[in-house]
Amino acid sequence: MEKHQFQIGERIVYGNRGVCLIEDIRTLDFAQDKNRLYYVLKPTANPNSTFYTPVTSEQRKEEMRYALSKEEIDELLTRLRGKRMKWIDDRNGRAASFHDILSGREQEPLIMMAGCIYARREELRKKNKKLSVSDENVLHAAEKRISEEFGLTLEMSETEVGEYIRRSLEADVCEAK
Repeated sequence: MEKHQFQIGERIVYGNRGVCLIEDIRTLDFAQDKNRLYYVLKPTANPNSTFYTPVTSEQRKEEMRYALSKEEIDELLTRLRGKRMKWIDDRNGRAASFHDILSGREQEPLIMMAGCIYARREELRKKNKKLSVSDENVLHAAEKRISEEFGLTLEMSETEVGEYIRRSLEADVCEAK
């Protein structure tokens, strides 16, 4: 059997779909694709779902990566310490920026964005105001993606992951207006 980038039983991060278990690698016959080799992926957050992605698709391979190790997570958080993300006042500009970050596969901008939204929420809370629903939804989506991967690696709950990140960063990651 030929060697593949990823192997059965490995857990990977698949784009913005989150952490997935490679359940199988097998030949499948889809309408336009006859006898093509596919990764059979089970999302850990929703094991009732299944994704099939061609082993030979360069575009799909670019969306797949191994989950970060504890050392890589700690290096990332150390790199982010002291960095700030500027809050974008323009709602449309902010939405576009947040969309780009959520569509990406990198954890660094995702953590920066989540930290910035979290700090903004706390700032508004002190003024008896609330974060917009769209910003709140983006924060939840970012936290879910971060905690899913980090929680798997660090063997922590979502709450513990958030505390771990805040302790590691030792500061807000949002630049005040």
